[in-house]
Amino acid sequence: MNEYAIGVGYSSVKLVSHDLLYVKTLILEDMVFVSMDLTSLTDNNIQHFKKIIQEIMDTSHVFISVTHNFSSYP
Repeated sequence: MNEYAIGVGYSSVKLVSHDLLYVKTLILEDMVFVSMDLTSLTDNNIQHFKKIIQEIMDTSHVFISVTHNFSSYP
């Protein structure tokens, strides 16, 4: 269990993992598509992940999207 300071008042919130989060990747010649099971990513995170992928692969076309939402049912 992890504890984080979250929200306007920075209340202490304990988070318990209920399911696994996934990252899926599709590589097509010189393009890489990455789908992350998250609700959002900051621009800094996106640039960081793109840099890691571009260090591993010789590509300038990296597309990152998030797919987790709060409106779907299991």
